[in-house]
Amino acid sequence: MYHKTLKLILSSGSLHLGARVLVVALGLLTNLLVANRFGVEVIGVVASLSSILAILEVFSIFGQPTVLMRDMPKLSNVLSTNASSEFLVKSFLFVAKLTMFILVAYTVTLVVLQQFQVIDEPFVFWFYCVTLLLLFSVQGLWCQSVLRAMQKHALFIFSQISRPLTYLVSLVLLGFWCTDPIVVLISFSVSYLLFCVLSWLLLFKLNVRFALLSTFKNVRPDTRKLFKASYAMALSSLILVVMGQLDVLMLGFVLGYEFAGIYSVAARVSMVFGFVLTAINLVAAPLIAAALARNDISGLKNITSSTSCLALIFIIPMFAVCVVLGKNMLSFFGDDFLVGYEALLVLAAAHLVNAFFGPVGHVLNLSGNERKFVKVLTLALVANVVCNAVLIPLFDVNGAAYSSLISMLLWNLGASLVVKNSMGFFVKPWRMRGGV
Repeated sequence: MYHKTLKLILSSGSLHLGARVLVVALGLLTNLLVANRFGVEVIGVVASLSSILAILEVFSIFGQPTVLMRDMPKLSNVLSTNASSEFLVKSFLFVAKLTMFILVAYTVTLVVLQQFQVIDEPFVFWFYCVTLLLLFSVQGLWCQSVLRAMQKHALFIFSQISRPLTYLVSLVLLGFWCTDPIVVLISFSVSYLLFCVLSWLLLFKLNVRFALLSTFKNVRPDTRKLFKASYAMALSSLILVVMGQLDVLMLGFVLGYEFAGIYSVAARVSMVFGFVLTAINLVAAPLIAAALARNDISGLKNITSSTSCLALIFIIPMFAVCVVLGKNMLSFFGDDFLVGYEALLVLAAAHLVNAFFGPVGHVLNLSGNERKFVKVLTLALVANVVCNAVLIPLFDVNGAAYSSLISMLLWNLGASLVVKNSMGFFVKPWRMRGGV
């Protein structure tokens, strides 16, 4: 049964994997265009904006993707019922309420930072634009979550690809008419607007519109209940996003946008590894939930081992290619980016560590151990902040990469120990059992 599970994850995850790779390729092409036409500093500013948006999105969406997938497993078959429509409307209103609160808090923070001249004056307007972009982004992400809960994988993937694709196309078209860096901000904003519009259109295509609109005016958000259901998962998502974006933000703050731009390109290249893991875990997560529901520990072992084994089958050869061709890949962006080669290898090694330990985070989140997972991630986040503060001034972009590797190793090891204590096993990618 191990081999059957492996084959199932491979076949079901191939579509997601292809989409993830395409997203990375579009991002690399966009960075290449921006680097050659507008310079390293503009890439650093856009990377900082993306990092801020990613963190604000986690606060705003607040674990609702996981809640929707967990509580509405057969959403596509029950959309016409009042209960499902009411649940969706409550979820949307909850997210909208949180988003408005986050926007106010972010704007106030930005005003304070501007008073102390923390942000470079030429780019202040860019950071204020994040408030508008967040409104578009959160709506698109919520629609994506519903599509995923309905198991509409093709539409979900199409929605994911739309933003980087429209960003690149807008940049190419507008770049012919203007060479001012504001073109990058305009293209960046257009991509989020079209992402929001397209996500809603895809949702309405499934006849969700009438179910939602007919229920909308009669429903009030059950904020307390939804907060209680999702806060632990939201915290774990937030910590993971913060750890993923903190290195870029601290590099930009400590050493300047040029170093942030160099590191962001290395991180973008290494994201291919992370997307392989994400694509595989998108398939593995519902299998893990089903095994836990049956209390099938043997089946859970096979699923987690299959996931880790498959991830390593992909990532080990990719790491070898990265070692050999990493400098060539970075050289496409210009000679300034070659200093990010060591950082690229370290970040790739961090994803290799993540693949080895398997989907331990999903196991904890879906088995009622999400609070323990949050504690593990919190310790790793503290370690990440300390390591970045110490290593970035000493080793610039390489220091940020080593900080990411250390924090990745810490939280995977800690989560594996929690799985061992609560479930009685370690994930072993070499485990090749025949039965379930």
